[in-house]
Amino acid sequence: MAGQPEVIQLSHLEQTIHFACRRRGVNLLNADVVTRLVGVSRKHAVNLLSSMARKGALYRIGRGRYVVIPP
Repeated sequence: MAGQPEVIQLSHLEQTIHFACRRRGVNLLNADVVTRLVGVSRKHAVNLLSSMARKGALYRIGRGRYVVIPP
């Protein structure tokens, strides 16, 4: 419908990452930051970042570097 924002469907863990960043004022993300935030492996963090960028929650600014897109 016109005028309504697009809804982004994030997994529970992706939501946890997004809201943890918002709470802590973190705008720039990479796999190391995600690993520290939610305690997942580096490989899992890379996959989560890629997924969140595909869904529109993050914007890729370089290899392995992402910016959080505010809601």
